[in-house]
Amino acid sequence: MSTVLSYLKSSTNGFFKYRRRTPKPLEEIIGAREVVKALGTNETQAITKAIKLNNLINEAVELSKIQSIPKETIVELLKSELKLTTKKTKEQKKKLSYFIKLYLEQSNVTYKEYRYREYFFNEYLPLLMEVLFKKRDLDIEELTYDKLLKIRTLFMKLPSRNFYKYRVVNQLELVSKVNKGTLKIAKEHLLSEDTINKNLKRIKSLLFFAKELNCYSHNIPKTLVINRKGDTSSRGEKAILTKDDLEIVFSHTNDDLKYLYEVSYYSGMRRSELYKCNIVDYEGVLCFDLKNITEKLKTSSSYRLIPIHSKLLYRINEFKNIIENTKADWISNSFSRLVKRSFKDTKGKSLYSLRHTFATNLIANKVNPEVISELMGHSHSTMTMSRYVKGYPIETLREAIECL
Repeated sequence: MSTVLSYLKSSTNGFFKYRRRTPKPLEEIIGAREVVKALGTNETQAITKAIKLNNLINEAVELSKIQSIPKETIVELLKSELKLTTKKTKEQKKKLSYFIKLYLEQSNVTYKEYRYREYFFNEYLPLLMEVLFKKRDLDIEELTYDKLLKIRTLFMKLPSRNFYKYRVVNQLELVSKVNKGTLKIAKEHLLSEDTINKNLKRIKSLLFFAKELNCYSHNIPKTLVINRKGDTSSRGEKAILTKDDLEIVFSHTNDDLKYLYEVSYYSGMRRSELYKCNIVDYEGVLCFDLKNITEKLKTSSSYRLIPIHSKLLYRINEFKNIIENTKADWISNSFSRLVKRSFKDTKGKSLYSLRHTFATNLIANKVNPEVISELMGHSHSTMTMSRYVKGYPIETLREAIECL
């Protein structure tokens, strides 16, 4: 039972997955390095399904050791649970759809975001490619910068599905007419820039995934996303919070949320990282530990230690219990409601503003920018730091945190 539970992974909103490394005898049959299967949101049912699947995989391993058992028998045994297909050809392994399947299997995001990605990659993007390139599934290497720009341009002409009249029509006809210019969408009905950028970032994330597998050779453009009008950089999208703003945040909410907002500000962690960190004592300094390589973080630089600010110690023993009993969306939505209710100027103020304010206030206290980069999980800005320095002493990081 304990072994099975180690394979059961829960996302921040309670969506369960079974995930384990594929046993070597089954690698050729399963055709993937990991066995991943969605198990729903009911914990009891998820445990039952995980036990059944685990027993099935173990049985298949034992059968594979018997030479007289044909491979087809093991395939039949696993097929119903894992939905096995025949072994991919070299040509199939070049296809965008192949990498989309692998990418979705390894996605460690909220259930809501997973559903968005699933719809976008399996339905929406193939539809756009059919209109633009006359085929729904390209080789991954065919997705060049020119094609990415064409996809972006089409995004900027398409209507939002929030409007009923655009949801109920034939989508292929709609997109074709928009692409040909025979149907022009009213400005107020167009996809928002936020939605367009989210979709473009999903494509970039997929390409980075393929690049990590050494299957995509093109440079991935940093400039693919579109900028807000009047803003030539990403800076300014999120406002920083003043001292008075922070006072309002920390005094106008219930105790558990207040503490999570304090943790967000005094650590600079992203919302998702609150759910993935552990608390450890490192060289006599209590830290938030984000070095667990089994957790999927935003970048390789995100795996780090963050000394715990002294102002967080009063409830640090309760932190894990609080975060496990608080849904991620509730943290963000409650913050947004607080801003609308209590702030005169609400522009650009969101939960992420706490992270921006963390960095801004460290800069104001003249903390070395490279130390700030390490605390925030950003790559170091200089080649010397990136290549030769393996992180600052924990005491240096602690002193920086205590400046807040």
